[in-house]
Amino acid sequence: MASRLVLLLAAAAVAVAFLPAPASAVAWMVGDDGGWRAKFNQTGWADGKTFRVGDTLTFMYPKDNHTVIQVGKDDFAA
Repeated sequence: MASRLVLLLAAAAVAVAFLPAPASAVAWMVGDDGGWRAKFNQTGWADGKTFRVGDTLTFMYPKDNHTVIQVGKDDFAA
């Protein structure tokens, strides 16, 4: 009986050793070195990247060139 338990524990230890390591979250800077900019190609930047739950996206932009203001639907569409 004890040898079966030892064998079972050894098999479990071997199985755990071969499991892949859990994936770590990735911090992405949107636009890579160019940052977030006017006329930025979001879909082109995302091509070839795999995003997972837990990843973060950072939007870097020149503070002097951008403002955040509230606009209406028509202004946004324009």
